[in-house]
Amino acid sequence: MSEGALIGVFPEARQIVEKAIEKVLQKQAEPKQAEPKQALDEAVKSINSALEKYNQTIGK
Repeated sequence: MSEGALIGVFPEARQIVEKAIEKVLQKQAEPKQAEPKQALDEAVKSINSALEKYNQTIGK
């Protein structure tokens, strides 16, 4: 039996995605405006990095 999905960095991941959405809505990314795909690609990189660090700390 599984406990379901576990994301050890869920709060951080949620904040990263929220910031990406805000960048698109407020058009504050470099150079002048954030394209949705660009903003989400950057969010994916940040979340993947956070997951790698988390996995290292728990020995995975």
